[in-house]
Amino acid sequence: MELSKKYVLKFFGDTFKDISSPPWYTTIYYYLTDRRYGDTRRIDKFLSEQLITPHPDLVSVAKTLRESASSQDDLVIKILRYVYSRVTYTSDSANFGVSEVWASAYDVWFSKKDDCDGMNSLIYILARLAGISDLKLWSAIGDVKEGGHYWLFYFSTETDKWYSIDATYYPDFTKIPYRQTFEFKESRYVEAWCVFNEQYMLKQRKL
Repeated sequence: MELSKKYVLKFFGDTFKDISSPPWYTTIYYYLTDRRYGDTRRIDKFLSEQLITPHPDLVSVAKTLRESASSQDDLVIKILRYVYSRVTYTSDSANFGVSEVWASAYDVWFSKKDDCDGMNSLIYILARLAGISDLKLWSAIGDVKEGGHYWLFYFSTETDKWYSIDATYYPDFTKIPYRQTFEFKESRYVEAWCVFNEQYMLKQRKL
């Protein structure tokens, strides 16, 4: 628990300034994840439920990537490269005929096409299966310059910094020690509406 608290405080201290004050608060957050059927789900459970009984193919891929990596910093970039090379960005409208569908990590891996939530949640699931702690991984939903987006944050214990991991809007394959740390900018990542992993769900309070 103390390790968990350390990472949470570090995350919000560096990136969002303060976890204990507005505009951020812990909550349970439901999101319309499939417009075909009107399905609404807790988005933290969207991640955790996939890890209870992961598909053997994803476990195998994660194992192979882990064995080829020299460190967890190296591993997260290898996973990013793998997903980017395997999965073709395809909008949900083109893929499913509706504006929003959050496919499972296995479905994205198998179909080899999806959008930001599919590709980046696949990275999350593979990273967790490969042994990267959820204390070092966060999913984010928010605004980038072009509109709504889903991306990831990764915390490096080697640099003690946070980085964006993103296979769609701004893919960056630079090794962790040489890449820019994350910051919000009007020209790129504008704001996060909510951030979540398997332990925490935080949402931005509109003032």
